[in-house]
Amino acid sequence: MKSWGKDIEEVLNQFEDHTCLIDDEGEIILVNKAWKAFADENGGSQMTWEGLNYLNANKQGDEEVNQFIAGVKNVLNGKQKSAEFIYPCHSPTEKRWFKATARPLRLKGKKHAIIIHQNESVEGSYLAEKISLDKRLKAEQERLTKIFQEAPISMAIVKGENHVFQAANEAYYRLTNRQPDIMGKNVREVFPELEGHGYLDWLNDVYNTGKTFSGNETLFYFYPKDSDQLEERYLNFVYQPYRNEEGEIEGIFYTGVDVTEQVVARKKIESSESRLSTIFENSKDNILLWKVKKNGYSIEEINSNAMGLFNLGASKEKLIGMSGETFFKKISKWDVDQRQWQDRLKLFHTVRSSKESVAVNQEIDRESGSVIYEESIIPIINEKEVTHILVIARDITNVINHQRLLEAAEENTRRFASELNRILEEERAHWAREIHDEF
Repeated sequence: MKSWGKDIEEVLNQFEDHTCLIDDEGEIILVNKAWKAFADENGGSQMTWEGLNYLNANKQGDEEVNQFIAGVKNVLNGKQKSAEFIYPCHSPTEKRWFKATARPLRLKGKKHAIIIHQNESVEGSYLAEKISLDKRLKAEQERLTKIFQEAPISMAIVKGENHVFQAANEAYYRLTNRQPDIMGKNVREVFPELEGHGYLDWLNDVYNTGKTFSGNETLFYFYPKDSDQLEERYLNFVYQPYRNEEGEIEGIFYTGVDVTEQVVARKKIESSESRLSTIFENSKDNILLWKVKKNGYSIEEINSNAMGLFNLGASKEKLIGMSGETFFKKISKWDVDQRQWQDRLKLFHTVRSSKESVAVNQEIDRESGSVIYEESIIPIINEKEVTHILVIARDITNVINHQRLLEAAEENTRRFASELNRILEEERAHWAREIHDEF
């Protein structure tokens, strides 16, 4: 301290605030009387300040202290003209806030810095509170930004009547096959493939009217990366206007969910169901689909041929969901007694328990005559459980009649051959006797 002379020490002692002088390495050269007095009052009277490094003061690793120390380094390096930091320094009797200010000072041709710690308990409390709020606000903004970027749904913000991109998240880039360089460009420029499909009109309407617009399973077209072939994507999306402090519409916030896989899968299922329904309805066979329930079976589907087979007076809509017992004993014109119904239930139960198909023939007396049907009773299995029973009844009357005629013809042929053989044997015996007598 003596090497600096009494003049610099006198200057620092004139400051009422706690002041120290550091060199370009951060080593404390001098501290003034106010600094020492404050140290005496707060238990630091035996401490020797000169020779300590001010830049190593952050023992606790506080982020804000680190920022101030970084500012002090910039002051020493000439990158900043000053650095400030508000911090609490409470005593047992009062709440105190100090503001630390670092300014550059050149002495003997070398860079130094003067650091002043000012007690600003009243004003500093408000400033510290503001800094705390700013810190919390910044943390909240960072949290929201992280949520925005990592959200599984695609999101973007466009501003102004030209819909210029201000923000977009990773899901949006993946969905649209675009990169972050779209920021600052308008929608028409970024997505020329959307022109003429009405999408830009929706944006304009939301911006001009302030009314939210949403779409469900709406078809969009995007160019895949490194391709000129348009890719179809189905989206559930919302265009939500957002306003500035004056209440004026400033831009549009977009959120969307890619439902392409679900829509394509559903369309395939619907197409498959449509084909099956067509085959089911146009089949020449009589088909009934029974749903398996805990207490029995109910009709889930029946085709027109089966309606005619049972000579039904009820509509198809009335039949769906009807129990088997009601169908056979009240709706069907077939004369089904309790025993026949129980026999059919046994067949259904057998198929349900064995999970194997059963084929039976059934002869029905109708006004036009006796009709024979071949019934195939087939279990429909889903996840190892029989959920439905499919019954296919085919009129085999002609086949059976032909078989019977064939069997009768075969029997007649057999009898004719037997009779003919008998006659031939008799003739052979007669001629044998005749020849014997001649000899």
